[in-house]
Amino acid sequence: WVTVGSMAAVIRSKVLSVRAGGVWKIVEQTPSVGNVATTYARNFYKHLTMAMPPLEEYPTDVYVPHTTVADLLSSQVEIELVASSRGSDMSYEQKDALIKELQEERCCVQVGKDNVLTRSVHVAVLVIVRADGRRLVEIGRRQGSTGAPDSGTLQTYCRLPGTKR
Repeated sequence: WVTVGSMAAVIRSKVLSVRAGGVWKIVEQTPSVGNVATTYARNFYKHLTMAMPPLEEYPTDVYVPHTTVADLLSSQVEIELVASSRGSDMSYEQKDALIKELQEERCCVQVGKDNVLTRSVHVAVLVIVRADGRRLVEIGRRQGSTGAPDSGTLQTYCRLPGTKR
């Protein structure tokens, strides 16, 4: 194990000191905490053991290659956050759609400032350039089209092709 230095928080943070006996009591009383801890530990072990040369750098005390908190926690934690969020401006249908996206691992949520949920998605964008320098772009789409030539409303824009991952 390599110690590479120190780490500093750039935003307001909390430090948590935990004793094994106390954690065990919480796990016994709250099975969902045990499930989260087990998922985190398994995923951390998987990422830790996969990070080694020649494909990756060795992990250190502050960095495991290609590993984020979202990789370590299951989507169930985020689903519980959304399901238990109170006082949000989301309708039942919006909450249901967000939970479905979380189950399909198409997005993630985080608790931001003032306990507000923030939804994040990974977006893959293609930049396709011809030899003459021209780029492929999407310049619009017909909304509500039935397939007939002039059906639906034309929505115009200019953007690179891409998709949510």
